[in-house]
Amino acid sequence: MNERVDVIMPVASVPDLRVPPLAVTTGDPRVEWVDMPNGTWAFQLRPTMRIPYDPAGAVRARRHLRALPVDLAIRLVFVLIMLTTFVGEGPFLGLSSDTWLWARLGAIIAVIAWSFPLRRWLPEQYPVTQAGRVVRVPHLPCEVAEEWVRLNPETVRIVAENVPVRRYRPRVYVIWSAACFAGALLVGVALVRDAVPGRLWLAVPALLIAAVVAIVKGAAPGLRPTFPRSTDGSR
Repeated sequence: MNERVDVIMPVASVPDLRVPPLAVTTGDPRVEWVDMPNGTWAFQLRPTMRIPYDPAGAVRARRHLRALPVDLAIRLVFVLIMLTTFVGEGPFLGLSSDTWLWARLGAIIAVIAWSFPLRRWLPEQYPVTQAGRVVRVPHLPCEVAEEWVRLNPETVRIVAENVPVRRYRPRVYVIWSAACFAGALLVGVALVRDAVPGRLWLAVPALLIAAVVAIVKGAAPGLRPTFPRSTDGSR
């Protein structure tokens, strides 16, 4: 069972999914079931997935789930602190601008430091939602993935690892990239001419990063899977 693959399925099919009692980590029939969110956002309205792990994998998965509320709190504090970037010069909430600068630096360091244990606890077979409508369970033994397909022939597909699922055609990403580049140029020109507040300079790198991401998505090979209309959530 050295070879590994991923399985994908429509989000709408998750409630009726038939999961074989084989550990997604090792293929062992001795499993422990863990209710996992079918995406990186744990507090979501979408239904969770019951994933069978081997005992060691189940411990790791449960530890990761217990850490998610802490992760949410840390990220919320981080966002609130970073929003002080848009506050003008002078004291804010009784703290000087220099104090807020150090607070932002500390928040960045805290988020980076916290990401290491959180990532270490994340099981490889963690369901993720891709392209808004597809759930992907990565890194399954081939025999286990084939059993998922056998039990759910209409909804489950086997795909190679590291092949991304795309929501749109490549030309959509090209258009989005061009729009982001144009937006960054317009904001940059406005900043040079003092037509907008100086603190909006953050929009320039943000738009440039979005443009690069769109280019990468459009140029890289990807997969746009098709499912029966009764199972893919289409109306």
